[in-house]
Amino acid sequence: MSQIDISQTLLTAFCKHQLVNLQLKERDQDGNLPADIEDFVEGYTEQEIIIISGIRVPFTEINHVEIKRM
Repeated sequence: MSQIDISQTLLTAFCKHQLVNLQLKERDQDGNLPADIEDFVEGYTEQEIIIISGIRVPFTEINHVEIKRM
């Protein structure tokens, strides 16, 4: 997913208070991805950093994001 698509999806979710599912790029020692983060975007801080579930996540560490449909 491109950085532009990630940014647009997160901004839409933030403005409309929609739940997102976020997959990070980091992997553990065995090469496994961590569990996805599912929560609301709480806000933005410095350039290209979001706050979700109380965690500051740089856009560059995001692999994929989608808005959860309810």
